[in-house]
Amino acid sequence: MAAKRFTVITLGCKVNRTQSDALAAALRAQGAEPSHLSTAELVIVNTCTVTAEADAKSRKAIRRAAGSSLQPWVIVTGCGAALDCAQFADSGERVLLIPNRDLARDKALELLGIAGTRNERPNRFGRGFRTRVTLLAQDGCDNACSYCVVPLVRGCAQSVPPSRVVSQLKQARQAGAREIVLAGIDLGAYSAEGLSLVGLIARLLAEGDDFRIRLSSVELRSLDDGVLELMAGSNGRLCAHLHIPLQSGSDRILAAMRRNYRVQDYLERIAQAKKLLNNLAITSDCIVGFPGETDDDFDQTRAACIQAGFSRIHVFRYSKRPHTAAARLPGHLDGATLVARSANLRQLAARLKSDDALQRVGTVEQLLIERPGIGRSESYHLVEVADAPAVGALCAAQLFDFKNGKLLGRRIPTSATPRCAVVEDCLLKPAGVR
Repeated sequence: MAAKRFTVITLGCKVNRTQSDALAAALRAQGAEPSHLSTAELVIVNTCTVTAEADAKSRKAIRRAAGSSLQPWVIVTGCGAALDCAQFADSGERVLLIPNRDLARDKALELLGIAGTRNERPNRFGRGFRTRVTLLAQDGCDNACSYCVVPLVRGCAQSVPPSRVVSQLKQARQAGAREIVLAGIDLGAYSAEGLSLVGLIARLLAEGDDFRIRLSSVELRSLDDGVLELMAGSNGRLCAHLHIPLQSGSDRILAAMRRNYRVQDYLERIAQAKKLLNNLAITSDCIVGFPGETDDDFDQTRAACIQAGFSRIHVFRYSKRPHTAAARLPGHLDGATLVARSANLRQLAARLKSDDALQRVGTVEQLLIERPGIGRSESYHLVEVADAPAVGALCAAQLFDFKNGKLLGRRIPTSATPRCAVVEDCLLKPAGVR
């Protein structure tokens, strides 16, 4: 009998991608096969609602799936469905709205007629998945940023027990994964069974020396010296790359956003971090066009990005979200201004990315090979390597040039990475102890 075919369409962040991978893995474990949308019998659309643009993309994806010639079942799940099911209500008779992803998975197995047909463990590595595996360590958020609906759809901060994270890590390693991305909505708030984020990372690193870990995103208040010390002492096994949202370079706008830091706090902490780790790459998020943002506020954001020396910036146009405090603020900007400022900051981001890459010429970085001849550096740059090993492998490369948006590297031999004392030290400390 031919395998059942499905497609998972993902909108939004790394956490959504992690949950989409889990959905796909659960279906594959029961014998279903991923396919192109045109040949899928069932489509799962994992929606995002962080911006109005994300909602629009979700609706477009649903319409496209429902309009496929095979007339597949379409299951709509995720944050967009949880916040506002009504926006998808008229999508078609074969479109099912199931906000809860676990229930969506169960319904998908039922519709494909494969529920419980096999007894395999879901695996999120290998054919059809990315070369890095993302582990969800934390979900939900206790912050109250004035523009954000995430706490409404994902609830309060909650941490995954370390034993479960370790179990997922072991499975990924056994399957061949060599880079693990630790993800969460507010990852730095991790706290479970006496372990803080630093303790969790140390516990994972102690599982072996044939993989590396990358952190998805941490808030400024979570960037304590413990994370930096562990990173500095890990011999590249904890990637010297941090994604730390800035959102705005204006203290006035940060206050209106209900962010809990000043621009100077942010820049000083970044400078301290780079002093401790001179190869550290910092990427960030910035929102342009927040209500009341003036030309001067925007110029301050540009200046802060330059001073921070970001290697990558995710630029978001402010989006008026229902049920948020920012939606009620005066001074909402027109669409043309949002588009212009977004384009302006993206141009700056491209320049800063090139600047950071050029500064790395002459250094050595470990790469994860993502496709033939192309690797992702510890600092999250793409590197072209002529004599690269197989896709999914780790290797070290001497970076010697930067052309056409990519660093160029030569593979160099490396010996096994030793375990470091700082990892063992972190394992002995309870949560919150420095």
